[in-house]
Amino acid sequence: MKKVFLLLIPTLFLTSCMYFRNPLVPVSEALIDEELTGLWCSPDNPDKPEFQISNAGNNQYLFSELDDNPKLSEINSNDKDFTRAYSVQFDGNKYLMITNNKADTYLTVKYEINDENVYFTGLNESFFENAVIENKLSGNVSTEKVLGVDSKHIEITSKTNELQKFFKENKDSLFNTDEKTTYKKFADYIQKFSKSDTWHSDSPDVICKMISEIKIYSISRDKKTIHAEIFHVMTPFSPVICIKVELKLKGDKYVFAFTDPWNNKAFGWFKYTDDGAQFFIDCKKFDKNGKNCARLYGTEPSTLRDTTLDKDFVKREIDGEQKEFWKY
Repeated sequence: MKKVFLLLIPTLFLTSCMYFRNPLVPVSEALIDEELTGLWCSPDNPDKPEFQISNAGNNQYLFSELDDNPKLSEINSNDKDFTRAYSVQFDGNKYLMITNNKADTYLTVKYEINDENVYFTGLNESFFENAVIENKLSGNVSTEKVLGVDSKHIEITSKTNELQKFFKENKDSLFNTDEKTTYKKFADYIQKFSKSDTWHSDSPDVICKMISEIKIYSISRDKKTIHAEIFHVMTPFSPVICIKVELKLKGDKYVFAFTDPWNNKAFGWFKYTDDGAQFFIDCKKFDKNGKNCARLYGTEPSTLRDTTLDKDFVKREIDGEQKEFWKY
């Protein structure tokens, strides 16, 4: 779990660690701050996201570090390194309470989001250490060698109401403003799968693309529910499906259904594979005014590749407006 803490706030936890045994705010009062979900990168390396934050359901987030080929499907909520967090508000500030599977420790940091950046500010550990020594807070302070470096551990055992009272009475001394860490939003989604088929029209100078894409914004902790956006277009001149859906796990597939903008009753499924994903979309019933969209439906299952980290765009005009498509 500490690996993710080091990832989020590297300098804050390099030589010390402070945690609460009780949450600053009851987890029952936590809310999902949608601005936090997605992929985040360092401003010094804006083309490579370092970690993702996803909505894991039950008003909690799931943190995971990204390697060169991140796969959300490989995250196991029972792993001992599984890290989750709660977003809470208290006394005018937003906090992330980062915890483990047992929910028996909480590393607490203040955060702010502004202009696609998130700013993490750590608590003033020296101030809290003195509060324990002076019996203003319950807890223990100890030191041990980690890789030859003295590492200080501050355990705060005060109950939630005692923590809140302490925070209110000492609001001007709580934070270590020198340890403010910034991350930049790479993408709002946490995973993306896409396919683009190129073909020529009757005119040899006109190249058309059929694009299928699914962006995953959140997945429940039990992996049974996915919230995603589906983008599907046949040609530069055909209607476009762009809709957010909820997918439910059924067997080895995530199934969905929706009514498209032309009142057609659509359905389909999404499935993770070793090489990416498969995607199928069809129409159960066409509306009398929506039959001209039939070319969007009834295709064979598409094989999608993981394009989570792709950042190239190609612009194309649809219905008189410039739209951005992913370039393949």
